[in-house]
Amino acid sequence: MKKHLKSLLAVAFAASMPCFVSASESAAPTATASQSAASADSTRAVVHGIVNQALSKINARVSDHFSFSGFVQGQALYSTDKSNYGGFSLRRLRLIMKGDITPAFGYRIQTEMVTSPRLLDAWMEWKQYSFLRIRAGQMHRCFTFEVPWSPVTLGVPDYSQAVIKLAGITDRTGDGSNAGRDIGLMLNGDLINVGSHSLFYYALGVYNGTGINKSDNNHHKDLVGQLVVHPVKHLSIGGGYWWGNYGEPGQKVDRKRWTVGLKYDDGHYLVRGEYIASKGQKYGNDTSGANADGWYLTAGVPVAKNLRLFGKYDVYRDDKSYSTQTSKYVAALNWTIHKYIILQGGYYFQQANSLATDGSVTKNNSNNFTAQFIVSF
Repeated sequence: MKKHLKSLLAVAFAASMPCFVSASESAAPTATASQSAASADSTRAVVHGIVNQALSKINARVSDHFSFSGFVQGQALYSTDKSNYGGFSLRRLRLIMKGDITPAFGYRIQTEMVTSPRLLDAWMEWKQYSFLRIRAGQMHRCFTFEVPWSPVTLGVPDYSQAVIKLAGITDRTGDGSNAGRDIGLMLNGDLINVGSHSLFYYALGVYNGTGINKSDNNHHKDLVGQLVVHPVKHLSIGGGYWWGNYGEPGQKVDRKRWTVGLKYDDGHYLVRGEYIASKGQKYGNDTSGANADGWYLTAGVPVAKNLRLFGKYDVYRDDKSYSTQTSKYVAALNWTIHKYIILQGGYYFQQANSLATDGSVTKNNSNNFTAQFIVSF
């Protein structure tokens, strides 16, 4: 690098020197001028080569430690449900910075810029060994397959109801919008390599239990664990358990949850499904039942080049009963018009049940049409 800098300085210095030409020199043959022009072109080529080589080395070193990316997601919605105004919305604008400080230490920082800027991810991970990685900071809870799935590749208009309500995206307990994340410490790793994949994956985390960008408000910590087996490549079967609570001392509500599910994704065909159950009241002396559950099944298939069709059956029961069941039947077509641009057209039929004062079940049915664009950078 020093050698290249010296060469650059020498060329710059020579180019900046004034040109003194004698009368006899000015009368030199035209061939001498042509030779001078050729020499100048050769010098410029050398300079360009040195500069490009230096920039390539700098870029390689920077890219090892730092990368910047993000995506923006917009939506248009029309619904026959009179309580849903529909319209146009900017759903997400994420900015992501990540990299490796050293081969053994990595980091990730992610912010959400829609409505008001907020920090989603801010963690560091020691990853010297594949069988034991230690992550500390603000991160996803290691619970369910769908929570860590990026909205860019989700395939359908939104996350499943049970994941939203029971995995901490917008939790039923009333602890706000936390995008499935919390502050804490997580151990995770891959065990027993079989060919090009590991046979087992495990994760065990201890978290505050209060969500993102907030300090703890009680002495209790939430424990979350996940165990996944990969019998063949691209197939994952597993489950998880979440033992915790939410709220200040004297007002805490239990949060005991478990999940079981499977996932197959080879980049073309997709199957993802889970069942999630929860025990624990809502916060603030809510009179609803202590039990809730839900399940979903998503499938995706290629129908043409850069075109995939997704379908999903999505159910959530806020009181673990038919009277509080909301069902969604979803279809979505994803067109990848560029590796950084996805257009999605979606439809879902929703049936939301509620319990009337006379004990009967009222059904509120609606048809919903969505159009989304996702641009990554």
